Amino acid sequence: MNYFKPLQLIVIVAFLLPATVSAGCIPFIDEDCPPQGSEESKTTLSYEETVSKWKSYKDVAAWLNNNFSFDRSRQIQIRKLLKKKGPSGILVRNPVSLYEDNQKGYCADSANFALKSLNRIDPSYNARWVFILNNGGFPNHWVTAFDHDGKLYIMDYGTGWKWKEMMGVHGPYNSLDEYKNYLSSLNISGFGVGKVIFRDMPGQED
Repeated sequence: MNYFKPLQLIVIVAFLLPATVSAGCIPFIDEDCPPQGSEESKTTLSYEETVSKWKSYKDVAAWLNNNFSFDRSRQIQIRKLLKKKGPSGILVRNPVSLYEDNQKGYCADSANFALKSLNRIDPSYNARWVFILNNGGFPNHWVTAFDHDGKLYIMDYGTGWKWKEMMGVHGPYNSLDEYKNYLSSLNISGFGVGKVIFRDMPGQED
């Protein structure tokens, strides 16, 4: 009779386990591996708990880069509200909702998450809204500005794939004009740099 060797048995067990099992950790075999369904095996931290552990703008940027995704339908929804109600009709997703419920959205959802999170981590970041007028037509764009080591930085993880060259943390700059010059250097279809200004968000969170 043929019997499975111990190594073959481990491989088969690992293959049959759910995809959520972390690499190098096999429940019921690895002694230190937490049981599936335990609190240790899940990422159940709330937004407040997570941000309380973040140390710098790099943590915010990393989360947005790895988790936020652009949602075209959300952008279309906002455009309809703009046509109906004007700037006051703009909606931006609450950071708690974005983190815990729906990690999709358009540029202002991402920018609002960055702004609120940065100011919770360190109020000296002085995170604020930046509005970018698109001379190429709709859509315009929102990003987050913040201060670090006496310089200006821009965080932008809210673009679709057509504008992906804009994504990232940009800086250091001495002024917003330098960021505008950077945008002007990009060759993006449907985008032309108009005014780039600090501006309070005229809408509200949803």
